[in-house]
Amino acid sequence: IAAFQRIQAFVEADPIRLNEYGKVILDQAKAIRARGGDAAATFEEALSAFDRAIALRPHCAVARFNRAMAHWGRGGEMRARGESPLPRYREAVAAMDGLLASRAGPPGAAYERALMYGELGAELSARGDDPLAAWGEALSEYERMLAEDPNHLKATLNTAMVRHAQSTWKAANGQEPSAEFKLAAEAYGRAISLQPERWEFV
Repeated sequence: IAAFQRIQAFVEADPIRLNEYGKVILDQAKAIRARGGDAAATFEEALSAFDRAIALRPHCAVARFNRAMAHWGRGGEMRARGESPLPRYREAVAAMDGLLASRAGPPGAAYERALMYGELGAELSARGDDPLAAWGEALSEYERMLAEDPNHLKATLNTAMVRHAQSTWKAANGQEPSAEFKLAAEAYGRAISLQPERWEFV
């Protein structure tokens, strides 16, 4: 017991080790969720570790990123159980917004932020709320990525999917959807040209 307490104290004093501990717990939570188990407590344990790491080093970018991902995972777990994920989704996107605003995000953070806003929009739409602002944030992020790399396949394809969702929502809510339909078709066309073999059908 004394040895365990010394190890625990060693971890608790170091934000990097706390973050690594939280990441291990976060991966466990994802595995539990994938098996259909109850991962709520495990997600909360991971969040607690990231919170403690950030308390020790407020600008620890990787802990802030992982904390956002943990909130997102917890929201997805809640959604799978019929609970509203929106509070956790909003916590996640707010954390990611703050991280990227400080220009401290690790590689891939901008893409994860775009994915989050796309899914947040889909959840809002499914619940009868206006998703356009969330989808607009996703598209803005994809546009920035494509400005840097016009051949980014995932950003191109996700742009098409979000534009398609926009057009469908607008058509269902009495708004003119033709501009979004056109933009979605153009983005799908670019995605096909970037990787033609992906779209071969037998």
